[in-house]
Amino acid sequence: MWSVIVALGIAALLSELIGRILYRRLPSSRRRFLDYILYRRTSVHETSDQSESQASPVRYAEHPFLAFTLNPDFLNSHGEKIHNRSGFRDSSSFSDISHNALKVYLAGGSTVYDSAIEHNNETFAVLLETHLSKRLKQPVKVINGGVGNYTSLQSFIRLSSWIDYLRPDLVVTYQGINDITPFLYTDVESDDIVPDYQHSFKSLHLSDLERRIPLWARHNTFGKYLFCRNLQKRDLNIRFMTMKGSDKVHHIGGNVEFAVSYIRQRINYDMITTHFRNTIAICNARNIKPILITERLESGTDEWYRPFLEEINERIRRFHHAGTCSVIDFAQEFPSKTAYFHGSMHFSTEGNQARAKWIGDALVPHLTTINRGLGDSDVSV
Repeated sequence: MWSVIVALGIAALLSELIGRILYRRLPSSRRRFLDYILYRRTSVHETSDQSESQASPVRYAEHPFLAFTLNPDFLNSHGEKIHNRSGFRDSSSFSDISHNALKVYLAGGSTVYDSAIEHNNETFAVLLETHLSKRLKQPVKVINGGVGNYTSLQSFIRLSSWIDYLRPDLVVTYQGINDITPFLYTDVESDDIVPDYQHSFKSLHLSDLERRIPLWARHNTFGKYLFCRNLQKRDLNIRFMTMKGSDKVHHIGGNVEFAVSYIRQRINYDMITTHFRNTIAICNARNIKPILITERLESGTDEWYRPFLEEINERIRRFHHAGTCSVIDFAQEFPSKTAYFHGSMHFSTEGNQARAKWIGDALVPHLTTINRGLGDSDVSV
């Protein structure tokens, strides 16, 4: 009897020792994911894991209406918290905004959030803030309302919730490519596509992820190693976690012909246009000027997006032609330079500097016409 107990004890100790050695050899993105799901513990991600970190659920948090939002406790590769306590990409809280500052709210997905940029002071939002403050010779606060993977529907919901608390003077929307995804990452037929995207989206529920972790992976390091080793790409990507489509539609791979055909059968541009129209309407109802910016797609591996994005951009231009709101045609007019881009749609630090100046100069005339009392901009969040 005692020999069996001793043997089991030795086996357990060896299992733990071997598990610790093997567990440390796993990619840090996997270990960090398990720590977050089990203990809600965040840790610094490594620079080499940046591409995985951009899509990792660790960067995000649950939200009852938006499917997901930003995790206030997320740490970048330098150990910096880059989200404020309200779940926006900002190094300070909104209560720190100067009362006499002009406020610009930026809405969009990862190209506004700036997934490829580690430091907040190198993001488009902060560089735009600096450029506008210098041009206008007065304080300007640019609020980064962007969240990776957000569609214009999610951006509208977020803006509608915060608009009366933040009281921006200008709302600028840079959106387009993500509005294609609800028509791709779904298994429903075209007749079952609905305008609130319930056919495609599901909420991030960390408790659901936690329940998938077996008991032996909770209290034994070797078990943790086995669990992490067997994680799939879809387990580590916020898009797979929050969209209902099967592996077939999530993993396009080289089958561009399938993706284009699949989207073309399902996409409804009127549904997309509605979300932009609602953004414009909520701003106009509060005498806040809305600005839409067409989204840029640089030549690259994502070329198959182009025909769909061009149609969305054309819909955006029509708002300008109809006199509904001003449109900055960034997609057509911004200069092309390889060094400006990180991939085909995200921006490098140099690219952010260039677009902050280019878009900032286009925004100056709109901001100079704003006249309000200093007391109108109090923020208490």
